Amino acid sequence: MPSRTLSESIVKTSLKDLDWHRLEQHLSTLVLDQACAAQLLGLLRRNGNLFQKRPAPIRSRARDAFLANVEAHFLEHLGQDWAREVNELMGLSHQIEAGYAEILRSLSATDAAKMAPEVQAASGLSWSAHAFDDMMKEFHADLLRRRRIKLSHFRVRRRDGTSFNPDGALGNLVNMATMTLLLLGYQQSWFDVDGFLFLPTLPEPTNVDNDRTAATLALAASWRLWERLEQRCRYFGRGFRVIGEPMPRWVPKDAKRAIAYELITPEEGLDYYANVRLTDQLARTYHGLLQNTNLKTWASGIDGPLELPPKGYVSPEEGHSCISLSEVLGYFVLDDQERPCGLRLVEWIRGYSTLQSLAGERYRTLGLKGLCHIIPRSELRALLERVGLKNGAADLFINQASMRKTSRDLFDQPLVRMRDGSLMLFGPAIIYSEPGRVTLSAVGKQGEQLGRKGKAFEREMLRFIAGQGLAAKAFRLKIAGEEFEYDLVVPWSEYLFVFECKNRTLSAHNPAAAYYFALEMNSAVNQVTRLATALHDHADAVRDVSGIDAKNMIIVPCILSSLPYAAADARNNVHMTDVSLLKRFFSNSREPATTKRRSSATSLWLGDKPTPADFLSYLQAPSPLQALIARTRHAPFYFDLGEETAVAVTDIMDKDTPVMSLGRLFSAEYGFIERGTSRSDLNKRRLVERQAVREADRKWRKVQTRIK
Repeated sequence: MPSRTLSESIVKTSLKDLDWHRLEQHLSTLVLDQACAAQLLGLLRRNGNLFQKRPAPIRSRARDAFLANVEAHFLEHLGQDWAREVNELMGLSHQIEAGYAEILRSLSATDAAKMAPEVQAASGLSWSAHAFDDMMKEFHADLLRRRRIKLSHFRVRRRDGTSFNPDGALGNLVNMATMTLLLLGYQQSWFDVDGFLFLPTLPEPTNVDNDRTAATLALAASWRLWERLEQRCRYFGRGFRVIGEPMPRWVPKDAKRAIAYELITPEEGLDYYANVRLTDQLARTYHGLLQNTNLKTWASGIDGPLELPPKGYVSPEEGHSCISLSEVLGYFVLDDQERPCGLRLVEWIRGYSTLQSLAGERYRTLGLKGLCHIIPRSELRALLERVGLKNGAADLFINQASMRKTSRDLFDQPLVRMRDGSLMLFGPAIIYSEPGRVTLSAVGKQGEQLGRKGKAFEREMLRFIAGQGLAAKAFRLKIAGEEFEYDLVVPWSEYLFVFECKNRTLSAHNPAAAYYFALEMNSAVNQVTRLATALHDHADAVRDVSGIDAKNMIIVPCILSSLPYAAADARNNVHMTDVSLLKRFFSNSREPATTKRRSSATSLWLGDKPTPADFLSYLQAPSPLQALIARTRHAPFYFDLGEETAVAVTDIMDKDTPVMSLGRLFSAEYGFIERGTSRSDLNKRRLVERQAVREADRKWRKVQTRIK
């Protein structure tokens, strides 16, 4: 009898080997209805084996033959419309490959490509160091001019009236350095058998070398932007729009093709706002600790022996990370003995805090030369062991923090191996990072969840709600062999709030991670809806187990996230909120109203005490989230794939951010030097940015003509 379950593992293996016969045999055991076909298309679309980032004609032809077989199978069993879906998927794969190929072709034709590979790497790192140093000088000059600092939505203001987002600028330069090294790594085979990147001895680049590397940096940025765009296409389900004549105004006259991507799904919006709120939350927590505790006096530095927290701290940043991570995870991380990816959380934090202190010390004493500090591995190991990473933990951390093929960026892996066995510490990525957040990112990148998060988080929420004078309960219900587990149930007047507690790590603006996070939230919506229905349908059993009489109560299902992930509108009657919003409501933070109902109010409560009606209104329109949404807009940014193709991508950005070319890296601003906002100035900047890449492409075509 045919099975109705599509095997994801068989699909992945079949696509990896491009083995149509294996997939066909599996499909023959299924009832290939529309739901099954949609699932298969989704698995194919999201699989990275569908296309090649680097030219591989044999593999690409085999891929096309594989998809042609899928198309014929769909045509036979489901009809023309479904076959067309597979054909469009093949076309998307061709477009993705063409984009990467154009970047690589242009990269190989730049003046920088004529330089020795080690000079290219040195120049890219030198550019990033200079950019970081200039940004820090402007940042500190602005701080001296200010009387007050607004932590949320902070922008560095220059004397000429322009401004920039320091987080965005830092993300930009670190990501360009990341992609420059990775591109060179692939071109020169600078990866060892374990996938770690290693660099040869790097010379001191000249000013001419640095000038020549500008096109390489621009193309490295284009690579990352194209990579992000194709992931958005594949994971959130829409292709590019290829634009023909007449070309839009933003397309250069000599471009032969234009691509536009204008989709921002609700899931992407929620993910963007969650990541921005997390950054703001950590900044507020840190500065609150600086003002209200003796955090600075906790720091012992890295010069002498030191035990792990809580017995010692290398820096204020480490103390902040331990406290903030404990708040986020719902348990005291200093007591946690579990070892995600082989290290305790305090060992992860100690490792990053030590690198941060080392890089900061080198930058303060050596300036620019200290931003790419090379240290023997034995010396770094000894340092880490001295400050508490013992019994092999030092070497394990060094490996975890070293750049490799699969690295997302230099923030998570700020160490780069050198051919002689030493390590380069990339200062711009670590000096102003937050060790706790980097730890969450590094662990989450490897797909490992923190084992104690769930139950400890639920216990903390029970304790908090009980502290507000409400009778919070957690219990299990078993009806006819079916089990219902309630994390947090809160009877409040005539209402019964049912919270499903979730504590997944956020995406750090990565499209694939954002997609799977959204799937998790969809599953949670279904789960809490099921729980809410059971409370109503089995009210007598609920009363016997918990003492709560749910029969005549208004049941309000909610998802409660540990990290700041929330939505302004209910989804299938399920409210999505988070711990920071929950605590803000019960603290009765006084703030300007954001709804008509509270047009003249200065409190989240209408009276002296909170009511369920106040809470429901807050869930439907959480003011911190609304304020963030109000200060953003959907706007395009522009970049080029060589000379022939111009790309416009719509993303979310602050309203006061100018429309930009070479846009944003992971929703971060491109470049820290943005002068002027007029259309003529923008066009001039675009022309300057394109000049190096287009000139390289012209030279490449002339060479090809001579070869023919």
